[in-house]
Amino acid sequence: SANKAIRHIHIFGYGLSAEEKKAINDHAFTFHPTRLPTGISGVNWQHKMYAGEKLIVQGTINNLERKPLKLVLSAFGISVDSSNVQPNTDFKFQLSTQPKHVGRAVYSLIVINGKDTIEQGPIPVEIEQGKKLSILLLASAPGFENKFLKNWLGENGYEVSSRTLISKNKYAKDFQNTEEGNSGSLTPAFNNADVVVTDASQLNTLSNHEVSTLQSRVKNNQTGLVIIATGAPARSFYSGLFGVTKIGGNVQQQIQLSTADTSSLMAPLTKDYPMYINASNITQPLKKDKQDRVHASVGLYGLGKLVFTTISNSFSWKLSGNEKDYSAFWTTLINAASPTKEADETWSVYPSFPTVNEPATIVISTQNKLPKINVSVASVPLIQNTFLPGTWSGLYWPTASGWQAGINPNGKINYWYAYAKKDWQFVKASERLNANKILAASQKEFSSSPISHSQKTEVPKIYFYILLLIACGYLWLESKFQ
Repeated sequence: SANKAIRHIHIFGYGLSAEEKKAINDHAFTFHPTRLPTGISGVNWQHKMYAGEKLIVQGTINNLERKPLKLVLSAFGISVDSSNVQPNTDFKFQLSTQPKHVGRAVYSLIVINGKDTIEQGPIPVEIEQGKKLSILLLASAPGFENKFLKNWLGENGYEVSSRTLISKNKYAKDFQNTEEGNSGSLTPAFNNADVVVTDASQLNTLSNHEVSTLQSRVKNNQTGLVIIATGAPARSFYSGLFGVTKIGGNVQQQIQLSTADTSSLMAPLTKDYPMYINASNITQPLKKDKQDRVHASVGLYGLGKLVFTTISNSFSWKLSGNEKDYSAFWTTLINAASPTKEADETWSVYPSFPTVNEPATIVISTQNKLPKINVSVASVPLIQNTFLPGTWSGLYWPTASGWQAGINPNGKINYWYAYAKKDWQFVKASERLNANKILAASQKEFSSSPISHSQKTEVPKIYFYILLLIACGYLWLESKFQ
């Protein structure tokens, strides 16, 4: 325990760790923080992704040098994105890349001063293929857009059911990676589909019962819906989310799309009678052009999601050999519309940068009454959370840096990464600085005045005996004189 004679403590540098803070108990202290040196003071990225998503690395870097620094995102030794950092600045950066692999990989974030590397931090990422969704395509007429999309989905393992209107009440049907479905009403097809992709014209021809069924499934997060614009949205259940404006000028225009963060441009696309989606605070842009006009957007509808796009000739990317842009476009739209499913078991590891030979807290949310887990070959004892019965936690000390395999009783592996002592030193220092500043601010009132201590001292009994004699004598004298 802390020495009771110590009344005030002065703390310097980056501050105390969580364990060291326990040693000072309730003593008042003053924190004298030091300034962070040149380097990355904060960083964040998606540790788990699905194939087709973009890896985005964001953070802050301090440049105390007199000349610019270069920040590089590297994949397997090759630079995939970079940014210059001006002198004497705290620069907020964002770098990104489109991973082309599935599985675990470690990217690198590198700070370069001239020809010298002054910092290099690992960016571990796990990319999953994800569940292949069941897609229902509904087209109002034969065309390249539906044909190319149907083939692309089939080639990428999706379960595809396609229905195209040929003439009045006559349809062409096709099935890939799945058995032929019901040939009558669309209701059974809606019930089996994870995502429905249709054009606005076809959606307007559905019966009231079919529209009601689709609406209900979207609202309940059972089916996602992607709508391809074929003109101004008719009065439909989605028209309140997405309004459109036609682009003035020539009948035919060339547009160039990017992701919503405009970090990378796609190949130009020529559009007939182009239009864009009106900006709204209740929807999220997915694809914009260079003029910051939205051409694909997602909005919430009940518990589910609706995606709307003004791009009706994405097949042009395929025809011109831009397979990557075509895949990225449709992967983004389908993933955005896909129903969100709750995982049977989720793992979290704290702190944000688990380090070798330091305790890491593993938190598991599961429906199992008494989960048992291993990390590599070591069993991890778990304690149940008192207020959240489905949440359990345990401590594990990684002995080597790199990927750690957490295994549940069913044999499923949940990977997480343990960092070396040298990894992200300034990020860890920044987190410690902030934590100590908050603690110091909360104890400011105590640090401004000394802490008083109480002490017990035994009084000799003779004093009480003397007081008793004096009182008795006073009473005797008073009665005698009276």
